[in-house]
Order: sequence, then C-alpha cells, then structure tokens
Amino acid sequence: MLPILYTPEEVAKTLKVSRVTLTRWRKEGFGPKFIRLGTKKWSRVRYPEGCLEAYIAECSGVEEV
Repeated sequence: MLPILYTPEEVAKTLKVSRVTLTRWRKEGFGPKFIRLGTKKWSRVRYPEGCLEAYIAECSGVEEV
C-alpha cells in the first residue's frame, strides 16, 4: 500500500499556518519531515501522513502509540 502524501497547502491548513511559514520552516529545518518528488531543488514537496502525525503529537506532547 502506498503512503498517504499531503501537499504543502493541506499541511499548512491542518497546522493553521501560512504556506510561506511552512516553506520557511522547511528551509530552517523545522516542522514536519517531508520528501521531494524528484532530485531537483524545486521538486514538488510532499508530507507523508505518518510524519505529519508524529509532528503534531510531538508539538502537543502526546505520545505515539
């Protein structure tokens, strides 16, 4: 089964931040882990569901099960 991948727009909406903030976080090494769909610097960015869930849990102080 393929992992669920979210777009930056979907993640920004979920985290209630702007897409610009999410981009800045990526550049600063902060925020949820992401993958690039390609090898170039400008390749599309996606966020695996598990990484987003882990980031939310980490920020809220909830331990993963």
